[in-house]
Amino acid sequence: MEEFLDFIDLLEKSNSWFLEYLGYLVAVSLAVLIAIHLYRFYKGENDWLGNPLGDQQQGGNPTAEIELLRKEYLDLEKKFSQLETENWSIKENLQMQSDVILQKKKQLQELGSKYHTLKELYKALDKKYEDETYTISQIMYTADEMAIAIQDEKAFIENRIDIYRNLLDYLTNTLKDFRDKNPRVIVYVKTKHQDDKLIYLAHSSGHSHQVKEYSPPIEGSAVGIAWRNGEVNYIPNMMECNCEYDKQEALDENYKSLLCVPLKAGIHTPRKIGVLSLAGTLQDSFDKTEIERVLLFSSLLFPLVYIDLKREGLLDGFE
Repeated sequence: MEEFLDFIDLLEKSNSWFLEYLGYLVAVSLAVLIAIHLYRFYKGENDWLGNPLGDQQQGGNPTAEIELLRKEYLDLEKKFSQLETENWSIKENLQMQSDVILQKKKQLQELGSKYHTLKELYKALDKKYEDETYTISQIMYTADEMAIAIQDEKAFIENRIDIYRNLLDYLTNTLKDFRDKNPRVIVYVKTKHQDDKLIYLAHSSGHSHQVKEYSPPIEGSAVGIAWRNGEVNYIPNMMECNCEYDKQEALDENYKSLLCVPLKAGIHTPRKIGVLSLAGTLQDSFDKTEIERVLLFSSLLFPLVYIDLKREGLLDGFE
């Protein structure tokens, strides 16, 4: 320290140029520092004491931080609002698509229902077509066999029972579910020998010959009602019917339905020669279509039965 002071004293005594230079250097440095301070103060980087404003902001100016956070919050709120709008738009679009899908699904269900209905209708029509075709074939067989029988009287007389049975079996085959109904078909005729009853003429196959022994009375039987009125007499359920019929007409308790159709010809003054009787094991065995078929077969049978009765000399008593 003493040496440094001695050095300073030496410089003062020497009055050298170095001190003068040093003074200029210090003055220039101060001037530069003042200029820099004024420039930074002017730019707003420092305060008047020379403290950097940026450092104060980074150091935790509450107002600036709040303003910055507010701006960030507003930005986030704006973005959230945009996302909510997009989300609502997406939901609305999804709902629209869902409605379209439900509508398409409903249309598919309707088409499926229509297809099922059409399919069932087609099956019904197809079945009906097959049934009608089969019925027509049985009618043709009946007509052919009757034509042969009428043409060849000798062959008819020799095979009379079998021919009648075949004709009645053709009728049986046209009935729906005839195996379940097990229909029994019998032809009764009115002769001059019996005034109060009809007598047996023929029956379909598959039934006992005991049916030959029964002669339904004109009064007090379902067959008699058909004969007297000249109209169809149908009893759907003989077990629960108070209508007029003879209990012997069933001949078997398994038979519940009875259909009686008169054998007649003519329109204004029809001639009756007998009654076609059908018994079925089911309740209400015969529907409207089947009854119409029986009427048709009764008309087909009339000529052959008429010729047969006329040949036997039994027509004097028919109405």
